Amino acid sequence: MSTMFGSETGPADYLCCDIFVQANMGSSTNEWQAVTDPGILQAWVAKLFAFFFERTEGFVWNREPPRLFANLANKVPRVSGQMIHGDAVDDEWLVVWLLREATMEFPEL
Repeated sequence: MSTMFGSETGPADYLCCDIFVQANMGSSTNEWQAVTDPGILQAWVAKLFAFFFERTEGFVWNREPPRLFANLANKVPRVSGQMIHGDAVDDEWLVVWLLREATMEFPEL
């Protein structure tokens, strides 16, 4: 239940995503391997942030822009993203489009 001026705003809709980076791109083996080096993953965070920003500069996000970070806490390290979008489904669909564009631009993803 939301209150008009209180801190409680009700349930928040959010988006979470995981982006896996392929380590053995261009090798002769067909076995998929993920990048595990934290430095390389952090470089991908910066590259993807710049890619997203370039395409959304001037866009006014409903709640917050997507946040990207190197996620080393799982068995397979990855770049993860999170965003609270509230009722703005357009924000969610924009991030889905950005992820699609990123996978087309960077075959390592």
